Amino acid sequence: MGDLFNESVVEINEFYKKWGYQLGWRFLNGSKKTLTNNPAIAFITLNPGGNKIPKDHSWESCENGSSYLYESWGNAAPGKGNLQKQIQLMFEKIISVTNLPVQRDELIEQSLTGYFVPFRSPRLADLEHKKEAFEFGKVLWTKILKQVNPKLFICIDRDTHKILRPIIASVYGLSLSKTQKINTGWGDYTADLDEFGDKNQVKMLRLPHLSTFKLFTSSKCTNQLNQIFNQACNNFRMENDTVGNDNIF
Repeated sequence: MGDLFNESVVEINEFYKKWGYQLGWRFLNGSKKTLTNNPAIAFITLNPGGNKIPKDHSWESCENGSSYLYESWGNAAPGKGNLQKQIQLMFEKIISVTNLPVQRDELIEQSLTGYFVPFRSPRLADLEHKKEAFEFGKVLWTKILKQVNPKLFICIDRDTHKILRPIIASVYGLSLSKTQKINTGWGDYTADLDEFGDKNQVKMLRLPHLSTFKLFTSSKCTNQLNQIFNQACNNFRMENDTVGNDNIF
């Protein structure tokens, strides 16, 4: 398992050079340790955005602390970017509905956070060699999930959700037992919640993209988000009741 991170970095860098990308790449938003500590939560986003390589942003991983907590995004102070704040509040929501014995920052640091497609582009439409990049992402994350077994996957875009769903089913040998759309409280926009296996061993939640839909700071979404995360995290709570807090992570 110790080689998984280094092997992935080598493969990403080789693909980056082969296809002539120029805007940099990023693999993990947290520490490489999250590939070996069997995290309960995986938060996988599509690809790093922007039209330039930030000088103070690491490429492979964030060993000095999660990028969602400690980096400056745009002109915002460290950890104060709009998307960063939404993600922080999302992890607070998980803690509030599960009573997990961790603080927000600790839960973020413990979770596997990374990009399905590591290669930067201003928008997805601007990503060159998109087909090949998505195929690379499939291979990369299939290999990762053969060694890492989160209970809950979260994504905030339809592409990652669509592609990751069959990978989860295949790698873990679990059928997609249930899928539902749940209103978020933000107009008619819904979240997707997938359950894998007869005993809900693994779940995947897709939320509308939090950079546009600021669900966690909208009072209209509070009740719906409580419902969504209660359902998404009830396998954590069941385990919490059964084996005790110290064994959740």
